[in-house]
Amino acid sequence: FAGFYIDNEMGYVDRQGEFLVEPFFAQGTGYANGFAAAENPSCCGGKWVFLDSEGTPLDGLIFIQARGFSEGLAAVFLKGGWGYINTSGRYVIEPQYYEAHDFSAGLASVALRAAHHQPGKFGFIDRDGRWVIEPTYERAGTFSEGLARIRINELWGYVDPSGKTAIAPQFENADEFSDGRAAVKINNTWGYINQAGQVVIEPTYKRVYSFTEGLALVRLGTQHRYIDKNGKTVWQFDE
Repeated sequence: FAGFYIDNEMGYVDRQGEFLVEPFFAQGTGYANGFAAAENPSCCGGKWVFLDSEGTPLDGLIFIQARGFSEGLAAVFLKGGWGYINTSGRYVIEPQYYEAHDFSAGLASVALRAAHHQPGKFGFIDRDGRWVIEPTYERAGTFSEGLARIRINELWGYVDPSGKTAIAPQFENADEFSDGRAAVKINNTWGYINQAGQVVIEPTYKRVYSFTEGLALVRLGTQHRYIDKNGKTVWQFDE
Protein backbone atom coordinates (compact mmCIF):
# COMPACT_ATOMS: atom_id res chain seq x y z
CA PHE A 1 0.00 0.00 0.00
CA ALA A 2 1.10 3.56 -0.69
CA GLY A 3 0.14 6.85 0.89
CA PHE A 4 -0.92 9.87 -1.14
CA TYR A 5 -2.27 13.38 -0.60
CA ILE A 6 -5.21 15.20 -2.16
CA ASP A 7 -5.95 18.74 -0.94
CA ASN A 8 -3.67 18.23 2.07
CA GLU A 9 -5.53 15.09 3.15
CA MET A 10 -3.81 11.71 3.19
CA GLY A 11 -5.19 8.39 2.04
CA TYR A 12 -3.84 5.00 0.90
CA VAL A 13 -4.08 3.01 -2.33
CA ASP A 14 -3.33 -0.63 -3.08
CA ARG A 15 -1.06 -1.98 -5.83
CA GLN A 16 -3.84 -1.64 -8.39
CA GLY A 17 -4.33 2.03 -7.53
CA GLU A 18 -7.66 1.39 -5.83
CA PHE A 19 -8.53 3.34 -2.70
CA LEU A 20 -7.81 1.43 0.48
CA VAL A 21 -8.48 4.53 2.58
CA GLU A 22 -10.09 7.66 1.14
CA PRO A 23 -8.13 10.91 1.69
CA PHE A 24 -8.98 12.01 5.21
CA PHE A 25 -5.96 11.92 7.52
CA ALA A 26 -3.73 14.88 8.31
CA GLN A 27 -0.57 12.78 7.86
CA GLY A 28 0.61 9.22 8.21
CA THR A 29 3.37 6.65 7.85
CA GLY A 30 3.82 3.96 5.25
CA TYR A 31 2.58 0.43 5.85
CA ALA A 32 4.97 -1.89 7.70
CA ASN A 33 4.27 -5.19 9.44
CA GLY A 34 0.69 -4.91 8.15
CA PHE A 35 -0.12 -1.56 9.77
CA ALA A 36 0.18 2.19 9.17
CA ALA A 37 -0.02 5.00 11.71
CA ALA A 38 -2.13 8.01 10.74
CA GLU A 39 -3.22 11.23 12.40
CA ASN A 40 -7.00 11.47 12.65
CA PRO A 41 -7.91 15.20 12.53
CA SER A 42 -11.40 14.60 13.95
CA CYS A 43 -10.41 12.25 16.77
CA CYS A 44 -9.89 13.72 20.22
CA GLY A 45 -8.31 16.89 18.90
CA GLY A 46 -6.19 15.21 16.26
CA LYS A 47 -4.58 12.03 17.58
CA TRP A 48 -2.89 9.06 15.98
CA VAL A 49 -4.47 5.70 15.20
CA PHE A 50 -3.23 2.49 13.57
CA LEU A 51 -4.83 1.19 10.38
CA ASP A 52 -4.89 -2.51 9.52
CA SER A 53 -4.45 -3.99 6.04
CA GLU A 54 -8.08 -3.19 5.24
CA GLY A 55 -7.71 0.43 6.30
CA THR A 56 -9.73 -0.03 9.49
CA PRO A 57 -8.55 1.76 12.67
CA LEU A 58 -7.67 -0.65 15.46
CA ASP A 59 -9.96 -0.34 18.47
CA GLY A 60 -8.51 1.21 21.59
CA LEU A 61 -5.21 2.29 20.06
CA ILE A 62 -5.22 6.10 20.15
CA PHE A 63 -2.05 8.05 20.87
CA ILE A 64 -0.88 11.65 20.99
CA GLN A 65 1.85 10.75 18.50
CA ALA A 66 2.97 7.54 16.82
CA ARG A 67 5.57 6.23 14.43
CA GLY A 68 5.16 3.34 12.03
CA PHE A 69 6.08 -0.25 12.86
CA SER A 70 9.66 -1.34 12.38
CA GLU A 71 10.89 -4.82 13.24
CA GLY A 72 7.50 -5.54 14.80
CA LEU A 73 7.49 -2.59 17.22
CA ALA A 74 6.12 0.95 16.96
CA ALA A 75 7.08 3.97 19.02
CA VAL A 76 4.01 5.69 20.51
CA PHE A 77 3.59 8.74 22.73
CA LEU A 78 1.24 9.36 25.62
CA LYS A 79 1.53 11.81 28.51
CA GLY A 80 4.06 9.59 30.23
CA GLY A 81 6.43 9.79 27.28
CA TRP A 82 7.38 7.55 24.37
CA GLY A 83 7.15 3.78 24.62
CA TYR A 84 6.79 0.84 22.22
CA ILE A 85 3.90 -1.45 21.34
CA ASN A 86 3.84 -4.70 19.39
CA THR A 87 1.49 -5.57 16.53
CA SER A 88 -1.08 -6.81 19.06
CA GLY A 89 -1.24 -3.30 20.51
CA ARG A 90 0.37 -4.31 23.81
CA TYR A 91 3.14 -2.30 25.42
CA VAL A 92 6.46 -4.14 25.39
CA ILE A 93 8.37 -1.06 26.61
CA GLU A 94 6.37 1.28 28.83
CA PRO A 95 6.13 5.03 28.02
CA GLN A 96 9.12 6.71 29.65
CA TYR A 97 11.29 8.37 27.01
CA TYR A 98 11.47 12.01 25.99
CA GLU A 99 12.28 10.92 22.43
CA ALA A 100 12.28 7.54 20.69
CA HIS A 101 13.16 6.36 17.18
CA ASP A 102 12.47 3.28 15.08
CA PHE A 103 14.08 -0.08 15.74
CA SER A 104 16.74 -1.20 13.30
CA ALA A 105 19.24 -4.04 13.70
CA GLY A 106 17.44 -4.83 16.97
CA LEU A 107 18.24 -1.43 18.49
CA ALA A 108 16.48 1.92 18.86
CA SER A 109 17.90 5.29 19.90
CA VAL A 110 16.05 6.92 22.80
CA ALA A 111 16.54 9.75 25.28
CA LEU A 112 15.22 10.09 28.79
CA ARG A 113 13.76 13.39 29.99
CA ALA A 114 16.16 15.96 31.42
CA ALA A 115 15.44 19.22 33.23
CA HIS A 116 13.29 22.01 31.75
CA HIS A 117 11.48 19.70 29.32
CA GLN A 118 14.65 19.02 27.33
CA PRO A 119 15.94 15.63 26.19
CA GLY A 120 18.72 14.02 28.15
CA LYS A 121 21.54 12.08 26.54
CA PHE A 122 20.74 9.56 23.79
CA GLY A 123 21.66 5.90 23.82
CA PHE A 124 20.40 2.67 22.26
CA ILE A 125 18.06 0.08 23.79
CA ASP A 126 17.16 -3.45 22.74
CA ARG A 127 13.66 -4.86 22.26
CA ASP A 128 13.35 -5.45 26.01
CA GLY A 129 14.17 -1.84 26.82
CA ARG A 130 17.65 -2.61 28.14
CA TRP A 131 20.51 -0.22 27.44
CA VAL A 132 22.92 -1.77 24.92
CA ILE A 133 24.76 1.48 24.24
CA GLU A 134 24.68 3.78 27.25
CA PRO A 135 23.13 7.25 26.86
CA THR A 136 26.16 9.46 26.22
CA TYR A 137 25.24 11.27 22.98
CA GLU A 138 23.67 14.67 22.34
CA ARG A 139 21.69 13.17 19.46
CA ALA A 140 21.47 9.76 17.81
CA GLY A 141 19.82 8.36 14.72
CA THR A 142 18.77 4.95 13.42
CA PHE A 143 21.06 2.12 12.36
CA SER A 144 21.36 1.78 8.62
CA GLU A 145 23.81 -0.50 6.82
CA GLY A 146 25.45 -1.32 10.14
CA LEU A 147 26.10 2.23 11.36
CA ALA A 148 24.14 4.87 13.26
CA ARG A 149 24.88 8.59 13.34
CA ILE A 150 25.60 10.20 16.70
CA ARG A 151 26.48 13.72 17.87
CA ILE A 152 29.11 14.65 20.45
CA ASN A 153 30.17 18.24 21.16
CA GLU A 154 27.99 19.40 18.25
CA LEU A 155 29.85 17.22 15.74
CA TRP A 156 28.42 14.14 14.03
CA GLY A 157 30.04 10.75 13.58
CA TYR A 158 28.97 7.09 13.46
CA VAL A 159 28.97 4.07 15.78
CA ASP A 160 28.46 0.36 15.18
CA PRO A 161 25.89 -1.79 17.07
CA SER A 162 28.38 -2.48 19.87
CA GLY A 163 28.79 1.24 20.49
CA LYS A 164 32.30 1.35 19.05
CA THR A 165 33.12 4.53 17.17
CA ALA A 166 33.30 3.67 13.47
CA ILE A 167 33.72 7.21 12.13
CA ALA A 168 34.87 9.86 14.59
CA PRO A 169 32.59 12.87 15.16
CA GLN A 170 33.83 15.57 12.76
CA PHE A 171 30.89 16.71 10.62
CA GLU A 172 28.56 19.68 11.02
CA ASN A 173 25.66 17.42 10.10
CA ALA A 174 25.23 13.89 8.81
CA ASP A 175 22.56 11.61 7.37
CA GLU A 176 22.05 7.86 7.49
CA PHE A 177 23.89 5.50 5.16
CA SER A 178 22.13 4.33 2.02
CA ASP A 179 23.70 2.49 -0.91
CA GLY A 180 27.06 2.65 0.85
CA ARG A 181 27.06 6.45 1.01
CA ALA A 182 26.09 8.98 3.67
CA ALA A 183 25.62 12.70 3.15
CA VAL A 184 27.73 14.88 5.45
CA LYS A 185 28.04 18.62 5.92
CA ILE A 186 31.50 20.20 5.92
CA ASN A 187 32.08 23.97 5.93
CA ASN A 188 28.37 24.56 5.35
CA THR A 189 28.20 22.47 2.15
CA TRP A 190 27.20 18.84 1.61
CA GLY A 191 29.09 15.92 0.16
CA TYR A 192 29.20 12.14 0.69
CA ILE A 193 31.39 9.67 2.56
CA ASN A 194 31.78 5.91 2.38
CA GLN A 195 31.60 3.55 5.35
CA ALA A 196 35.29 4.01 6.03
CA GLY A 197 34.61 7.71 6.63
CA GLN A 198 36.42 8.78 3.46
CA VAL A 199 35.01 11.68 1.47
CA VAL A 200 34.13 10.18 -1.92
CA ILE A 201 32.07 13.08 -3.28
CA GLU A 202 33.44 16.49 -2.34
CA PRO A 203 31.18 18.82 -0.30
CA THR A 204 29.98 21.30 -2.92
CA TYR A 205 26.19 21.04 -2.73
CA LYS A 206 23.58 23.23 -1.08
CA ARG A 207 21.11 20.37 -0.57
CA VAL A 208 21.42 16.61 -0.95
CA TYR A 209 19.30 13.49 -0.66
CA SER A 210 20.06 9.84 0.03
CA PHE A 211 21.26 7.45 -2.66
CA THR A 212 18.69 5.02 -4.02
CA GLU A 213 19.62 2.40 -6.60
CA GLY A 214 22.91 4.13 -7.28
CA LEU A 215 21.62 7.68 -7.77
CA ALA A 216 21.10 10.71 -5.52
CA LEU A 217 19.40 14.06 -6.12
CA VAL A 218 21.55 17.10 -5.25
CA ARG A 219 21.19 20.85 -5.59
CA LEU A 220 23.93 23.23 -6.74
CA GLY A 221 22.73 26.84 -6.91
CA THR A 222 19.48 26.81 -8.86
CA GLN A 223 20.38 23.57 -10.60
CA HIS A 224 19.26 20.08 -9.58
CA ARG A 225 21.29 17.05 -10.57
CA TYR A 226 21.14 13.30 -10.28
CA ILE A 227 24.63 12.00 -9.56
CA ASP A 228 26.06 8.50 -9.36
CA LYS A 229 28.04 7.12 -6.41
CA ASN A 230 31.25 8.62 -7.80
CA GLY A 231 29.71 12.09 -8.06
CA LYS A 232 29.32 12.03 -11.84
CA THR A 233 26.27 13.93 -13.14
CA VAL A 234 23.80 11.61 -14.85
CA TRP A 235 21.01 14.14 -15.43
CA GLN A 236 20.40 17.77 -14.53
CA PHE A 237 17.65 20.37 -14.68
CA ASP A 238 17.07 23.96 -13.57
CA GLU A 239 14.39 25.17 -11.18
